[in-house]
This record gives sequence, structure tokens and C-alpha cells, in this order.
Amino acid sequence: MTARQPQRAARRETPPSRDRAKRDAKNRTESQLEAKKRASIAQLLFRCARLLNERTLAGLRTRIGFAIRPAHTDLFPHIDLEGTPQTLLAERLGISKQAGHKRVTELRQAGLLEIVPDPADGRTTRVRFSTKRGRTLMDGLLVLAEVDRELEHTLGKRSAQQLHATLVRLNDWLSIAGHPKLEPGAG
Repeated sequence: MTARQPQRAARRETPPSRDRAKRDAKNRTESQLEAKKRASIAQLLFRCARLLNERTLAGLRTRIGFAIRPAHTDLFPHIDLEGTPQTLLAERLGISKQAGHKRVTELRQAGLLEIVPDPADGRTTRVRFSTKRGRTLMDGLLVLAEVDRELEHTLGKRSAQQLHATLVRLNDWLSIAGHPKLEPGAG
């Protein structure tokens, strides 16, 4: 090493005050972002939905012994109690028939779904919830009831009831057929 090499390295180092200023600016930006996210009802609903989904899936995994994922549970609201044709299920989910078939196959192998003949058309089949004990839709709803109890314990009975009533109103409002979509810049 020559005497010049350490000097070049020393010149490339950023002064500590500049590093500190960059870090402070980054922390301010992150703090401002977090504050805006916490101030947004929609953002909080998204975050709470994700966290509740993770908690519920963990409970379901423990109960059924299968590594169920959000991609699996996305199917459930689209399956009619009497069963749903796989092509219609894929259409409702907005995915390819192949992707839908893969998810259905995984859930069928886990004993959570069944494939049954379509009573209206003997050439086709329907996907329905399993009727096997411990694998039914009602068993899955028990996990949701456990999460509800945890919420009530954490929030208190009155706050949990108020939250439920508010969410019912929000769900009804969002579910209105023909509900107008937000236009960019509208607000």
C-alpha cells in the first residue's frame, strides 16, 4: 500500500454530519408516512384485515394440520353450499382455470373440499365444502369465533359490539349493487 491509497479512501468517506442528516431525513419521511397511514381509515382496515387473516390462518393451520394459505382461503367465499363448477369458481376469482384447479386439488387432498357430480349436468362436477368431521365449513367458522372472542377480550364487550355494528354498516354500504367507484382526484 502506498501513502496515497489511504488518502483516497479517506476522501471518499462521507462526513458523519452528512450521514446523520440523511438518516434524520429518512426517519422524518418514515415517521410522516406512518402518521398518514395511521390517519387513514382505509389503510387501517387493510392492515387489520391482513393481520386478522394471518391470525386466523395460524389458528386454522393448528386445527387442521394443513399449511393453508391466503390463496386457498380466497376460494371459500366463492363456493356455494350446494357446490360450484370449477370454471365458475375460477371466473369468480378472476384466475385461470388451471390456477383454480391447482388450489382446489390441494384443498381436496387436504380433505377440505370435495368434488361431486353436478346434479343438473351429469357430465360436469362441482366443488363443495367437505362433509368430513373436523374439515367442514362449520369447523372453520369455529376458528373465526375464537378470534371474535379474542377481539372482545382485547377491546371490551361494548367496543367490540360497536365495531361489529360499524363493520356491518360499512359492509352494507360497500355491497350496494352498482356502488359508484372512486374517480381519480375525487374526494
